[in-house]
Amino acid sequence: MVSREFGFSEYCTPMWTLEEDLQHFRDAGATCIEVSQAKLNPDRLDEQLCLLRDSGLRVSTVQPAVESYFGGLGIEPEITLPVRQVGR
Repeated sequence: MVSREFGFSEYCTPMWTLEEDLQHFRDAGATCIEVSQAKLNPDRLDEQLCLLRDSGLRVSTVQPAVESYFGGLGIEPEITLPVRQVGR
């Protein structure tokens, strides 16, 4: 039998914080999460990444703060969060 994963995107819950998403998604039986960069606070990034790691939810994808970039449109994304690797 094939094991299937089930997850949610934080993009669908703009009214909740990252912490609320982790709790509600786990309670619903999710095994993975799409993280929204918009819900990550640069001042609490280490704490939030620890909460995410400890939640048991696997990160399936990350929804960037700049959802799309097409050169030549005058859009210059601002990179505000450092790239970090989070191990289990």
